[in-house]
Amino acid sequence: MQIRNNYDKEVFNGDIGRIVKIDREEQEIIVDYDGRPISYEYSELDEIVMAYAVSVHKSQGSEYPVIVMPILTQHYMLLQRNLLYTGVTRGKEIGYISWY
Repeated sequence: MQIRNNYDKEVFNGDIGRIVKIDREEQEIIVDYDGRPISYEYSELDEIVMAYAVSVHKSQGSEYPVIVMPILTQHYMLLQRNLLYTGVTRGKEIGYISWY
């Protein structure tokens, strides 16, 4: 996941891609963002992070085929309608909420 806007590469905060190549000789990583391969030098790797799980805040403005949203009642202060709405509406096909 890109964590800050990079206008030169046309990759923006919250964009999620897949690492498709790591070239150790050239010290370069290629990330595929929806069919657009973007090259990162090793010195630029602080712009991307792993995106195994994405918070509702980070997902704003994006859509995903499926979302899974675990809700913990221990964090009741965060359980506001607008947060739940934003989380659920990120899923294009399936949205799953699990209450604990």
